[in-house]
Formats: sequence, C-alpha cells, structure tokens
Amino acid sequence: MLENPQILINIFDFHSSNITENSKAFPDAIFIPFRNRYENLNTLLYSLTWYDRQIILLASKDTDLSKIVRLQNSKLSILDYSTFAITEEILKLKTFQIKNNFHQPDEWDLPLKRNFALVYSIQKGFQNILLVDDDISGITPKVLYKGTKALEINKIAGCLVDGFPDTSVIGHIKQKYGELYYPFLSGSFLFIKTSQVDSFFPLIYNEDWLFMIPSINLREISAVDTVHQKPYDPFYDISRVKLQEFGEIIAEGLFELISEAKYSERFDSLFWDDYINYRRSYVSKLLNQTEPRFHIFINESLKFSGQIKPVSCLHFIENWEDDLKTFNKIKNNAI
Repeated sequence: MLENPQILINIFDFHSSNITENSKAFPDAIFIPFRNRYENLNTLLYSLTWYDRQIILLASKDTDLSKIVRLQNSKLSILDYSTFAITEEILKLKTFQIKNNFHQPDEWDLPLKRNFALVYSIQKGFQNILLVDDDISGITPKVLYKGTKALEINKIAGCLVDGFPDTSVIGHIKQKYGELYYPFLSGSFLFIKTSQVDSFFPLIYNEDWLFMIPSINLREISAVDTVHQKPYDPFYDISRVKLQEFGEIIAEGLFELISEAKYSERFDSLFWDDYINYRRSYVSKLLNQTEPRFHIFINESLKFSGQIKPVSCLHFIENWEDDLKTFNKIKNNAI
C-alpha cells in the first residue's frame, strides 16, 4: 500500500529559476477560509503585512468582525460568501447533496469556501491565487515567489505541511505508535492557477486530495517548500472520526490506484471491497498497539467503516466526476 504520497507529485527545481527577493512574482490574491479562530487569524494577518495585494477573508455568518485586527497597510476584504449567487450553484453539486449514516458533514463549510474562492477569482480576473488556512505559519516572500513561479508550468503548487502532522484522528494515533509520517500538500496552503485548474473541492474529508487528483494524473502539481501548521488536540471531538472515515477510504484508495498506475480501476467494486477490508484490518490492529484512551476513537472508525460498502464508493466517485464537469461550467459562466 502507498506509504509516501510525495511520489505522486513533482518537487520543483529552483536552481535555474532565478528566484530573488526582488521578484514581483506574487499571487494576485490570498484567500483565507475562516471560522471564528480569531487568535489564529490575527496572527496570520500580522505575518502578512509585507504582502501588498488583496487578502480576502471568507467569513461565516456568525463572524464577529470586531475581533479581527485591521492593519493600516493591509488590503483586507471580508466577504460573506453565503450572500453570493455562485454559492447556491456550488451547493447544488451532487457531492454536496450526499448524506447517509457514515457521511454527514453538517455545518462543515470549508470545501464550499474553497470552491467559492475559485469561482470568485475567475470573476475578478485573478490568475494565480493562494488558499491559506488561519493556522499556517512560515509564510515568507520567498515561499510566495516559489509558489507563483511554479504555476508557470503547473496548475497547482504548494508546500509540504511539516512539523505537526496534518492528518486525521486515526492518522494521529498511527503516528504516536511509530508509523512514519510523510508530509504532503494540503488545501491549507495551496497555490492555484485558477483559469487552468480543472477540479473542485467536493464535500468530503480529504477534499483537497481529490481536488489535486486531476493535476496529479497530468503531473502538473509541485511542492515548492514547507510551511507549518499550529498544533491542536486532534482528540478533542470524537465526531471528527465520523466526518473523516469515508473521505479517508475514498482519497487513500484513489491515491493507491494512481501509485500503481491502475486509476482506470476506480470503478471496480472488487478493488473497493479489498480496500475497505484493508482499512479495517490495520485500524483493528491499533486496538492491540495503543493505550485504552484511544480505543474509543478506533472503535468509532471501525463502526463507520463497517457501514461503507463498495457501492457507496462507486456512487460517490460517479457523482464526483459528474460534478467535475458541472463545476467547470460554473467557472466558465463566471467569465
């Protein structure tokens, strides 16, 4: 099984790229999907005071604007994405309609905000953008130069999220008990060539991995550097396991097929039956390797993976690929 997803992407070579501190290669805009982590957000905004272009905060209805520090030299705009017509179009996508016993995203709106950023960028004429979450640090001018430069030959570029693992609840348990962790690109810090990327973020955990898949298949995605994610307690909420389980199976299964040059088998129910059983097998083994305090999370994972059938995976992938076409139409209509 795939251990290191970094083998699926390019590592951009800057030796002949003439990257200098005087470069003007910045993304046209930075988008920050935000949901009420004010300390994180204000720290991020302070760290970006040198950035001289648009910073667009995608806020939620309950955002308290008085808690957001507005810096004099910042070109910060705050948008309530829910008031735009394009939001309603995105919500009509099939993958935003799927709900069942093991897949109920409920109030989770991160994929919706990221999709909004893609379409809004087309409307505003932004060619290159950066998506960044409010818990990311290590952003420097040179990192932005590298990411923007990489978009000259890629549709997507990003930084490997180093340090604190950017992974699921089960992933964190595996790291605690010796499994090697290979940082990968994340939607939490992603450069995107908006006019050329042919993907979107479906409403499922690991939506950023699915967003990358068309570019991975074309080898038009690169890692350019590293950034860091602020540590948090991954075990604060057991409901996160329910949110994550289906997305773990779908994304990791598709990455496995890509790594074996078998992506054409993504509609093979036998593959998904094998992969679900593989997932349940290694999660079950964690019960004998971990402290009892982690067992509640492991059993929750097994509970929901036991409800996932190959037909569920096939149905999601069919809807996702239909949505790829629909979302491109939404983008084209925004021009």
